[in-house]
Amino acid sequence: MEKLGDDEIGLVLSRVFDLNDRKSCALVCKQWLRVEGLTRSSLRVLEPKLLHKFLPRFPNLATFGAGRGITDTDLEFVAQTCPNLRVLNLNLRQTKRVLNLQGCSLVTDWGLASLATGSSSRTLKKLVLAECDQITDVGVSLLQQMYQLEELNLAECGPKVTDVGGVAIAAIHTLERLDFSWLINISDVTLVAVAQNCCNLVEMDVTGCELITGAGIRAFSNHETLEVLVLASCYNVFGDDVEQTVVECQSLKYVGLDKGLRMWMPTVMQDNIRRFCILAWR
Repeated sequence: MEKLGDDEIGLVLSRVFDLNDRKSCALVCKQWLRVEGLTRSSLRVLEPKLLHKFLPRFPNLATFGAGRGITDTDLEFVAQTCPNLRVLNLNLRQTKRVLNLQGCSLVTDWGLASLATGSSSRTLKKLVLAECDQITDVGVSLLQQMYQLEELNLAECGPKVTDVGGVAIAAIHTLERLDFSWLINISDVTLVAVAQNCCNLVEMDVTGCELITGAGIRAFSNHETLEVLVLASCYNVFGDDVEQTVVECQSLKYVGLDKGLRMWMPTVMQDNIRRFCILAWR
């Protein structure tokens, strides 16, 4: 059998997302160890004492994270060793509960796959992916494996996140806060799924989701925990839809509506809504 070259091994490793599996691949032989290091894009270091010994194996890192104990000298070494570094996180803890990737436009479905299949999938409580506009339904659907997730922000993640991803997200029963702002291809299909499956949901923001109609909003009428519902720039949602939802969803405390709807909503209807919750114009 002909020996595999570095390029072939690199292609193999590009399809290995789980960190433990990559570590196993690195144990095959010295060549696999070297190529695994060259193709690694992220690294978490909780004990930086041996940083100078192992970091040179990973010259192409784009993301580097470290916990307490890292020094200025260590950081200078990281900068010299990893010239392609884009993300530096110096606040890592043993158990990561919050991950904020807002505005990281280079995050792709590959990155979401790493999150969903890695150890963080069992501990992460809050994930912010706002403005990560390279992700699609493929990656978003994998997030349903993060069965401890309580807060997810997908605001402005682009047109490739549709009801396919939205319905998959609805399978995360632990969700308490969900932000779908400006996902223009999210519709009532997603809202119905969320209303039916996310029984612990407290806050929902669908600002700018223009495909949403009253049917999707009314799906929350009998929800038992929803307290905050933001519907700004949802132009197919009307006053009677909001009124019915507010009256029937007894847990609701705050509704945010588009200020353009104010002139079309009768004063009597506005007053009736205020009897049950705070009505804000946005």
